[in-house]
Amino acid sequence: PYLVPNIFCDYDASSAVVAKAQELTRDAKNEGDALRLIYSWIEHNVVYDNAKAEQLSGKSGYIPNPDETLQTQKGICFDYASLGAAMLRSQGIPAKIVTGTVSPQGIYHAWIMVNIDGTWQSARFSVSPNTWSRIDLTFAATGGGANVGDGESYTDRYVY
Repeated sequence: PYLVPNIFCDYDASSAVVAKAQELTRDAKNEGDALRLIYSWIEHNVVYDNAKAEQLSGKSGYIPNPDETLQTQKGICFDYASLGAAMLRSQGIPAKIVTGTVSPQGIYHAWIMVNIDGTWQSARFSVSPNTWSRIDLTFAATGGGANVGDGESYTDRYVY
């Protein structure tokens, strides 16, 4: 289920996110390389949408649109997770979208878990082979703080 689209990670062969992921990973040597290229692009090109976060605060039922996030290059945590998962899944890399809470304030948040055949490390994340590893694109892009907590203690609630 983590290699195909779903309502929270909606894309198809004609989606802009698929084309962008293919462009970004064209020269990737392995899944770790592909993850790094997609992660880096999202980290440096998508900004956190504070107005949207405020508008949706306390509401439920929001469904992210990865192509819209790609086009506007802004979004909330669920948009970051959906965009990252759509790009990774479209390249054959298993990605879970997880929602839950993050410390220290118990902020409701979304992130992704990836499972690759190699390793990848950044200043913030270490991905091990053949296991599910957490990647918080919002934390990476915003530096954490008020938007996503401390990036240390996560409590999973739903997995998509």
